Amino acid sequence: MIGIRPEELKALAAPRTGLCVSIYMPVHGSQRDSMQDVIRLNNLLGQAHDGLSARGMRQTEIEALLEEPRALETNSLFWRFAGKKGLVLLIEPKALHS
Repeated sequence: MIGIRPEELKALAAPRTGLCVSIYMPVHGSQRDSMQDVIRLNNLLGQAHDGLSARGMRQTEIEALLEEPRALETNSLFWRFAGKKGLVLLIEPKALHS
């Protein structure tokens, strides 16, 4: 299990401005079933894309926001060590980190 520091938890709980994406999904944890997880993530990122577009976010902003999470789809090392419980992605524009 990966620990989270108190300051990271406070930052996650802080109020946000603008559009953010939260994705929660189960992970199978076996090499045989990991392709299902990749497909599930791809589908959820597609839904996030559609939702952001429907809320007026520009295409270039959506692509920039989802670039890193989309890279997980082809990262076999990530899926090998993803664990067996679940995956949580909290995605926000990089401008919010400043």
